[in-house]
Order: sequence, then C-alpha cells, then structure tokens
Amino acid sequence: MTHPSSTAHPLLWSGVGADSASHEVGVRQELETLYHAHAETLLRYSVSATASLEFAREAVQEVFLRYAELRQLEPPPPTPLVWLLRALRAHIARRTRERDRRETGRLSHCLVADPAPSPETLTLLSEARAIIDRLAAPRELECFLLRNEGLSYQEIAKVMDISIGTVGATLARAMRKLEQVLEPREGAGW
Repeated sequence: MTHPSSTAHPLLWSGVGADSASHEVGVRQELETLYHAHAETLLRYSVSATASLEFAREAVQEVFLRYAELRQLEPPPPTPLVWLLRALRAHIARRTRERDRRETGRLSHCLVADPAPSPETLTLLSEARAIIDRLAAPRELECFLLRNEGLSYQEIAKVMDISIGTVGATLARAMRKLEQVLEPREGAGW
C-alpha cells in the first residue's frame, strides 16, 4: 500500500485539493491492513480487560470505526497501533463508567460521596507518585505498563517499535529499579 507520509499537508488528507475517491480507497486499504495486523491483539487485550468476548468484539469494532472517522479528516498517526490501543482503553473505560452509572443509578440517592480523600490516601498517593517518578525512564515505564496490560513481549515490541530483546532488557531494568525503590519500604510496613 502506498500513501503519502504523515508529514503531508492535512488538507490533502481531508479530501480538499485531492481526489476524494482515491483517498477513500487508500483509507479503506489502510484500515483493512491495520485490521488484519492488529485486530487479534486488540481483541485479546479487550477480553482481558472486560472478561466479555461479546463486549470485546464490539469495542474493537468501535475503535476501528473511530479510526476510520479520524482518517477521513487527518493524516495517519505515527504509530497506529498505539492510537488504537489508547482509543480501545478509553472506550472500555467510558463504557464501564456508563454501565456502573446505570447499575448504581437506582441507588444514587442512598450513596454519600466523600469529596476529600483521607490523609492516609493522600500519603499513599504521594508515595506512589514518588516511586513512579524515580522508577524509570519513559520507555521503561511505558514497557512496564504495556506488560501489565497483558501484552506479550512481541506485541510490546511492535507497539514501541523496538526489538523483543530490548523489551526483555527494558522490563528487567524497570523491575530492578522497582525492587530497589521498594526494598527500603518493606521494613516500614509496605
């Protein structure tokens, strides 16, 4: 598939000043290629996050529809798989919140919200933020978070555009740093 690079002028991708029929065909081919390359990974992630195959399939389909809408107006993102994963995570979170609101809506008059977190919660959040800040470089943190999302080393390598060996080394380095940060806290009751 050939298409202009992502540095092309955005108007050429919106159909203004370009043949919109050929643009549509190019976007359709791009979507088909992306779907065949990443749908299984996205479905596996979605199932692990939702524990529902039906919901996972709907979520993956919705994310590809959103990508198609985006591509009608903008050039392709630099890393489409990263965009798809972020959109999928956001879609799952939004639908989960909607479901929770529906389920608790009948009882909402009984719920009492505490707008201020407790001092203990604030202390834990502060310590967690300090650990994350000391933990790793952005690459190590991203790799660690993707692994915790359930992605395999191969999938992480594809998302981050690095080799599988680099994924392993990056995760090992992040784990060593995490252990060093948490060791002093073990004696303090953590």
